[in-house]
Amino acid sequence: MICQTTHVGSLPFLDVDQAIEFTFKFDIPVLFSLPKMGREHFMGFDILSYSKSWEQFNSGCLDNLYFEKEFFKAFEKQGDTAFKVQLIGPVTLQKYFLKDLDYLEVSQKLEEAYTYLVERLSSRGNLIFVLDEPALNEKIDIARLNSFSEKLCYETEAKIGVHCCAKLDLELYDAIALSYRQLDWGLYNPEQIRKNDLFFGGFEKFDHQTWQTLKLESENVIISPSCGLYQHTNPEEIFSRLELIKSILIKK
Repeated sequence: MICQTTHVGSLPFLDVDQAIEFTFKFDIPVLFSLPKMGREHFMGFDILSYSKSWEQFNSGCLDNLYFEKEFFKAFEKQGDTAFKVQLIGPVTLQKYFLKDLDYLEVSQKLEEAYTYLVERLSSRGNLIFVLDEPALNEKIDIARLNSFSEKLCYETEAKIGVHCCAKLDLELYDAIALSYRQLDWGLYNPEQIRKNDLFFGGFEKFDHQTWQTLKLESENVIISPSCGLYQHTNPEEIFSRLELIKSILIKK
């Protein structure tokens, strides 16, 4: 088995160099966010901060993401090939931030921007682009996500995924069409883990005995913390736990 580590995106640092050093410890580094630097670095607020208003938001607004320059400078030096970018998905953006607007209006504009962004970032390496969707909780949300991601996947070699840190009904989870779908499995019984999946979150919440009994069936998997790390006082501890889990999984 091949097992790679990554993280969600948000980190607890106020220093960009610290964030760079930490993110490149993972097998798949992430173009991170630093919420402690200000509101505009939180999920959702970041996307909205790239333009003066949603009415003025367009594809060009994402020409230079926060910390993109610093990240890719380090990325090129490291000689890595794969990296991850995680941004708010259409369902959560409309539900949490733009609820007075029609969903189709929000999703169409976001789809255009993300299609352009994925194409642009794919030129830098093997991109994993993850939609952050904590607001998923009903069938229509899944249908909307599937429609959005299908269009985003069209004619791109990037891997498109979704992350949901809420406790999603597993019937709804199983209806997600994306291969790279991630839950916080620490919210569920280990027996409920979808062993054929490719992308897992929350294993660090389990104890060592549970790690030993995990039996994943995919040959190539990615593991990540359950959620962003910006509230963690010791993110190194989380990284160390993931490394230990990885060492256990690849021996099976």
